[in-house]
Formats: sequence, C-alpha cells, structure tokens
Amino acid sequence: MGAVLTVGIEGSFGILHYAVLVFTAARLTTDRQPLLTPDLLGRGFRLARIAELEDIVLKAQPADGSIQCRASTEGLISLLVDNSMVWSRKLDPEERDAALWLKAARTTGATVISCDHPGVEKAKANRTTGNEPLVIAKIPTLVTR
Repeated sequence: MGAVLTVGIEGSFGILHYAVLVFTAARLTTDRQPLLTPDLLGRGFRLARIAELEDIVLKAQPADGSIQCRASTEGLISLLVDNSMVWSRKLDPEERDAALWLKAARTTGATVISCDHPGVEKAKANRTTGNEPLVIAKIPTLVTR
C-alpha cells in the first residue's frame, strides 16, 4: 500500500536525489472516505500523463499544504492529510536505499504520484501505469528525531 522510490537526476553539479511516494488514491482515506483524483486536484495536485519519473519529479508543483510527509531519523515515514495520518511505513535507516530516500526527503521534500486505479504503486522508473491520468504534487517533508 504505497511505494517509496528515490529518483536520481543528473545535473551540472552531479546527481540530485528526489524522494517519491506512489499511491493508489483510493487507498488513502480520511475519515474513512477515499481521497480520489478530484479530491487531490482540490488540494493542489495537477494532472500528468508523463512517462518518465524524472519528468514527473521535475514538473510536480507544490500542493496546497494540507498534505505533508513526516520522516524520522529512525526511518518512520508518515503521510498526513489535514494533520491526520493516512499512511506510514518503517524503513531501516541503515539500509542504503532507505538512507538515500530519507536524505532526499529532507533536502527536496517528497513528490507524490497517485491515480484512482490499482497498480499505480507498481510503477517502474521508465513507464507509466497505462493510460490512466496521474496526479502529482510536491509536498513538504518534516524530518524529526
């Protein structure tokens, strides 16, 4: 229920890493109501039909602030909507990929990718989930101890 990815993008100063969270919108619920695409669009997400994760990360714009990510230095990641936790996952901060994700989230925030159809969580780095439109946004990440 949700994928955690790190995308590295080559720039003039080397590779910059970005933290990404990928969800099926219907699995995110607040007060037992799913957050579908229209709900996310109302929170500042934008529609995208982009094939490359690198493009998604670079083109995502900030959401309205009602959705945020919290990450602890011990590896607990939480997604909050209206200050209510809707998803969490524990990563091992000693594991290389987890440490890279946590560092990227602290540095650049997190990019959220979602769609209403199951399967978006299995998105690969070089393909979309099909013809379904994705909704994307950047959200702030608060890193705590």
